[in-house]
Amino acid sequence: MDYYVGDQAACYDTLRTVAMRAMQKKLDAFGKLGVEIEDSHRTAAEKNGAYFPLERYTAYKAHSSMSLNSRRKGQVANDIRKPSTLFYNKVPYSQFDIVLRPEITEPPVQYTYNLTLQCQLPPAFPAKEVKELVKYVWITDKGDMRELNLP
Repeated sequence: MDYYVGDQAACYDTLRTVAMRAMQKKLDAFGKLGVEIEDSHRTAAEKNGAYFPLERYTAYKAHSSMSLNSRRKGQVANDIRKPSTLFYNKVPYSQFDIVLRPEITEPPVQYTYNLTLQCQLPPAFPAKEVKELVKYVWITDKGDMRELNLP
């Protein structure tokens, strides 16, 4: 069966809007904690994807065995079957902060959107200018110290 989605751009726009709102809430929460997010250098990246049901089916083999005691000669007959079957392996929700419409009754087309924001915070303490101080001291044979002023 083929799946067709008429307006994929609208799906991604909705996901982007929801993700931006969630990111802004997180930034506001960090601001309330005293982290200077507004003064930070920010780098953002986004990634989206679409997973169609036919791509998400996974095959597995179930193992079942039976042991039958034969009435003849006390023999044991083992019947081992490994039927192959398919199951729908949905995109795991644990990878995402927000999941829209998580309840599914049949395999849907699943869209994902990842928004990553990296903030380079300003230094906690301003850098102090360090001056290199060089002094020349002459120690006489009697143990006296005299500072020399050299150019």
